[in-house]
Amino acid sequence: MLVNIFKSFYCGISVWKALFKFRKTRPYITVYGSAKLTSKHAYYKQGVELGEKIAHAGLYVMTGGGPGLMEAVNKGAYTVRKESSYGCCMPFIRENSNRYLHVRHSTRYFFVRKMIFTYKAKAFIALPGGFGTLDELFEMATLIMTNKLPKIPIILLNKEFWEPILDLISNQLLEKGLIKQNDFKTLQMVDSVEEAIEIIEQKSPKL
Repeated sequence: MLVNIFKSFYCGISVWKALFKFRKTRPYITVYGSAKLTSKHAYYKQGVELGEKIAHAGLYVMTGGGPGLMEAVNKGAYTVRKESSYGCCMPFIRENSNRYLHVRHSTRYFFVRKMIFTYKAKAFIALPGGFGTLDELFEMATLIMTNKLPKIPIILLNKEFWEPILDLISNQLLEKGLIKQNDFKTLQMVDSVEEAIEIIEQKSPKL
Protein backbone atom coordinates (compact mmCIF):
# COMPACT_ATOMS: atom_id res chain seq x y z
CA MET A 1 0.00 0.00 0.00
CA LEU A 2 2.69 2.48 1.04
CA VAL A 3 4.80 1.50 -1.97
CA ASN A 4 1.93 2.31 -4.33
CA ILE A 5 1.33 5.64 -2.60
CA PHE A 6 5.01 6.49 -2.91
CA LYS A 7 5.07 5.52 -6.60
CA SER A 8 1.99 7.66 -7.30
CA PHE A 9 3.56 10.59 -5.48
CA TYR A 10 6.83 10.17 -7.39
CA CYS A 11 4.95 10.02 -10.71
CA GLY A 12 3.14 13.24 -9.83
CA ILE A 13 6.42 14.94 -8.98
CA SER A 14 7.90 13.73 -12.29
CA VAL A 15 5.01 15.26 -14.22
CA TRP A 16 5.32 18.57 -12.35
CA LYS A 17 9.09 18.74 -12.93
CA ALA A 18 8.68 18.17 -16.67
CA LEU A 19 5.94 20.76 -17.05
CA PHE A 20 7.93 23.26 -15.00
CA LYS A 21 11.03 22.68 -17.13
CA PHE A 22 9.22 23.50 -20.38
CA ARG A 23 6.86 26.13 -18.99
CA LYS A 24 8.61 29.03 -20.76
CA THR A 25 9.43 27.31 -24.04
CA ARG A 26 7.77 28.33 -27.27
CA PRO A 27 5.24 26.09 -29.05
CA TYR A 28 7.10 23.44 -31.01
CA ILE A 29 7.02 20.81 -33.73
CA THR A 30 7.41 17.35 -32.21
CA VAL A 31 9.54 15.00 -34.31
CA TYR A 32 9.80 11.23 -33.85
CA GLY A 33 12.41 8.93 -35.36
CA SER A 34 14.82 6.05 -34.91
CA ALA A 35 17.48 6.17 -32.20
CA LYS A 36 19.63 3.62 -34.02
CA LEU A 37 20.71 5.23 -37.30
CA THR A 38 24.09 6.95 -37.59
CA SER A 39 25.21 10.10 -39.36
CA LYS A 40 26.19 8.07 -42.44
CA HIS A 41 22.58 7.13 -43.20
CA ALA A 42 20.49 9.09 -45.71
CA TYR A 43 17.65 9.32 -43.18
CA TYR A 44 20.02 11.08 -40.76
CA LYS A 45 20.89 13.67 -43.39
CA GLN A 46 17.20 14.26 -44.02
CA GLY A 47 16.70 14.71 -40.27
CA VAL A 48 19.40 17.38 -40.16
CA GLU A 49 17.77 19.15 -43.10
CA LEU A 50 14.40 19.03 -41.35
CA GLY A 51 15.82 20.59 -38.19
CA GLU A 52 17.52 23.31 -40.22
CA LYS A 53 14.36 24.18 -42.14
CA ILE A 54 12.24 24.23 -38.97
CA ALA A 55 14.68 26.67 -37.36
CA HIS A 56 14.98 28.79 -40.51
CA ALA A 57 11.17 29.06 -40.52
CA GLY A 58 11.35 30.59 -37.04
CA LEU A 59 9.86 27.48 -35.44
CA TYR A 60 11.01 25.23 -32.59
CA VAL A 61 11.56 21.48 -32.44
CA MET A 62 10.98 18.87 -29.73
CA THR A 63 12.43 15.36 -29.88
CA GLY A 64 13.17 12.52 -27.49
CA GLY A 65 16.61 14.08 -27.14
CA GLY A 66 18.42 10.84 -27.89
CA PRO A 67 20.79 9.62 -30.61
CA GLY A 68 20.02 8.69 -34.22
CA LEU A 69 17.37 10.69 -36.03
CA MET A 70 16.47 12.57 -32.86
CA GLU A 71 20.03 13.86 -32.75
CA ALA A 72 19.91 14.69 -36.46
CA VAL A 73 16.86 16.94 -36.07
CA ASN A 74 18.22 18.63 -32.95
CA LYS A 75 21.59 19.12 -34.65
CA GLY A 76 20.02 20.82 -37.65
CA ALA A 77 17.91 23.15 -35.52
CA TYR A 78 20.68 23.87 -33.00
CA THR A 79 23.19 24.72 -35.74
CA VAL A 80 20.86 27.32 -37.24
CA ARG A 81 19.49 28.73 -33.98
CA LYS A 82 20.32 26.91 -30.77
CA GLU A 83 17.29 28.30 -28.91
CA SER A 84 15.03 26.34 -31.27
CA SER A 85 16.10 22.86 -30.07
CA TYR A 86 14.36 21.02 -27.20
CA GLY A 87 14.48 17.43 -25.97
CA CYS A 88 12.86 15.18 -23.37
CA CYS A 89 15.37 12.40 -22.73
CA MET A 90 15.20 8.91 -21.21
CA PRO A 91 18.71 7.88 -20.11
CA PHE A 92 17.17 5.10 -18.04
CA ILE A 93 16.57 3.07 -21.22
CA ARG A 94 20.25 3.40 -22.13
CA GLU A 95 19.46 6.12 -24.63
CA ASN A 96 22.11 8.78 -24.20
CA SER A 97 20.97 12.35 -24.76
CA ASN A 98 22.50 14.23 -27.67
CA ARG A 99 24.47 17.47 -27.26
CA TYR A 100 22.31 19.65 -29.51
CA LEU A 101 19.68 20.65 -26.96
CA HIS A 102 19.06 24.17 -25.70
CA VAL A 103 16.43 22.95 -23.23
CA ARG A 104 16.63 19.35 -22.03
CA HIS A 105 14.80 17.31 -19.43
CA SER A 106 15.38 13.72 -18.32
CA THR A 107 12.66 11.39 -17.07
CA ARG A 108 12.38 7.69 -16.30
CA TYR A 109 8.75 7.49 -17.46
CA PHE A 110 7.53 7.05 -21.02
CA PHE A 111 4.19 8.68 -20.16
CA VAL A 112 5.95 11.85 -19.01
CA ARG A 113 7.96 11.98 -22.22
CA LYS A 114 4.83 11.52 -24.33
CA MET A 115 3.01 14.17 -22.31
CA ILE A 116 5.79 16.66 -23.10
CA PHE A 117 5.62 15.66 -26.77
CA THR A 118 2.01 16.88 -26.80
CA TYR A 119 2.33 19.72 -24.24
CA LYS A 120 2.94 22.60 -26.68
CA ALA A 121 2.97 20.68 -29.96
CA LYS A 122 1.54 22.37 -33.05
CA ALA A 123 2.37 19.49 -35.41
CA PHE A 124 3.88 16.01 -35.31
CA ILE A 125 6.42 14.73 -37.83
CA ALA A 126 7.41 11.06 -37.98
CA LEU A 127 10.71 10.11 -39.58
CA PRO A 128 11.54 6.44 -40.22
CA GLY A 129 11.76 4.44 -37.02
CA GLY A 130 10.99 1.19 -35.24
CA PHE A 131 8.42 0.12 -32.67
CA GLY A 132 9.02 3.15 -30.44
CA THR A 133 8.39 5.58 -33.29
CA LEU A 134 5.29 3.65 -34.39
CA ASP A 135 3.99 3.59 -30.82
CA GLU A 136 4.36 7.37 -30.51
CA LEU A 137 2.87 7.99 -33.95
CA PHE A 138 -0.24 5.87 -33.48
CA GLU A 139 -0.87 7.12 -29.95
CA MET A 140 -0.90 10.71 -31.22
CA ALA A 141 -3.20 9.70 -34.09
CA THR A 142 -5.55 8.01 -31.61
CA LEU A 143 -5.62 11.05 -29.32
CA ILE A 144 -6.51 13.30 -32.26
CA MET A 145 -9.16 10.88 -33.59
CA THR A 146 -10.80 10.72 -30.15
CA ASN A 147 -10.68 14.51 -29.72
CA LYS A 148 -8.25 14.35 -26.82
CA LEU A 149 -5.87 16.56 -28.81
CA PRO A 150 -6.61 19.35 -31.29
CA LYS A 151 -6.64 18.35 -34.96
CA ILE A 152 -3.06 19.32 -35.71
CA PRO A 153 -1.04 17.86 -38.60
CA ILE A 154 0.60 14.44 -38.37
CA ILE A 155 3.18 14.29 -41.14
CA LEU A 156 5.01 11.16 -42.29
CA LEU A 157 8.26 12.22 -43.93
CA ASN A 158 9.83 9.86 -46.49
CA LYS A 159 7.49 8.00 -48.86
CA GLU A 160 9.91 5.14 -49.45
CA PHE A 161 9.59 4.17 -45.80
CA TRP A 162 6.00 5.11 -44.97
CA GLU A 163 4.12 4.16 -48.14
CA PRO A 164 4.12 0.38 -47.47
CA ILE A 165 2.89 1.02 -43.93
CA LEU A 166 0.07 3.28 -45.14
CA ASP A 167 -0.81 0.68 -47.78
CA LEU A 168 -1.15 -1.91 -45.02
CA ILE A 169 -3.38 0.42 -43.00
CA SER A 170 -5.50 1.15 -46.06
CA ASN A 171 -5.81 -2.47 -47.21
CA GLN A 172 -6.36 -4.05 -43.81
CA LEU A 173 -7.89 -1.44 -41.51
CA LEU A 174 -9.70 0.96 -43.81
CA GLU A 175 -11.11 -1.56 -46.28
CA LYS A 176 -12.33 -3.82 -43.47
CA GLY A 177 -14.08 -0.99 -41.68
CA LEU A 178 -11.79 -0.93 -38.66
CA ILE A 179 -11.04 2.77 -39.11
CA LYS A 180 -12.88 5.56 -40.91
CA GLN A 181 -11.70 7.48 -43.96
CA ASN A 182 -11.32 10.64 -41.88
CA ASP A 183 -9.12 8.73 -39.44
CA PHE A 184 -6.89 7.60 -42.29
CA LYS A 185 -6.63 11.16 -43.59
CA THR A 186 -5.17 12.22 -40.26
CA LEU A 187 -1.83 10.86 -41.53
CA GLN A 188 -0.27 13.02 -44.26
CA MET A 189 2.65 11.53 -46.16
CA VAL A 190 5.24 13.73 -47.90
CA ASP A 191 8.59 13.11 -49.52
CA SER A 192 10.43 16.37 -48.92
CA VAL A 193 11.22 18.63 -46.00
CA GLU A 194 9.78 21.58 -47.94
CA GLU A 195 6.40 19.84 -48.21
CA ALA A 196 6.39 19.15 -44.47
CA ILE A 197 7.14 22.79 -43.63
CA GLU A 198 4.45 23.96 -46.04
CA ILE A 199 1.82 21.79 -44.33
CA ILE A 200 2.89 23.08 -40.92
CA GLU A 201 2.68 26.71 -42.02
CA GLN A 202 -0.72 26.22 -43.67
CA LYS A 203 -2.51 23.89 -41.25
CA SER A 204 -0.96 24.23 -37.80
CA PRO A 205 -2.58 26.44 -35.17
CA LYS A 206 -0.95 29.85 -35.05
CA LEU A 207 2.68 29.45 -33.99
